Amino acid sequence: MVVGTKYNSGGHEVEGAIVTTDGGTDWSDASSGLPTGNPNGFSTSLYGVSCPSTATCVAVGRYPSSPNGPTPLSTIEVTTDGGSSWSAQSSPPSDTYPLSSVSCAIDSSCIAAGGNGLLSTHDGSD
Repeated sequence: MVVGTKYNSGGHEVEGAIVTTDGGTDWSDASSGLPTGNPNGFSTSLYGVSCPSTATCVAVGRYPSSPNGPTPLSTIEVTTDGGSSWSAQSSPPSDTYPLSSVSCAIDSSCIAAGGNGLLSTHDGSD
């Protein structure tokens, strides 16, 4: 799976994801289940993804705190069905902005890196 930012039909930036199930020969859009916004209703940019299994992936990124806000906030999105649907996890501490990478050894154990440090979970909770 690959995540990033793409442009929708209206020319606005939105989060995007594509997935392969055959080693990279063919790719398909896995963006339809991604949340279209965040708690503030602004566009989210995804920077990193880790897939500890074929079904489970964790994506991290950022969204603005206000339309022209100087401080981006972090976001964590999770899929457990290979990208068909995604759910936003509870917001990480604001001082970790923005999360740029994530690594998950197994479904319930991940470490995410941000501008001000690391976040981790060892039980799959928020």
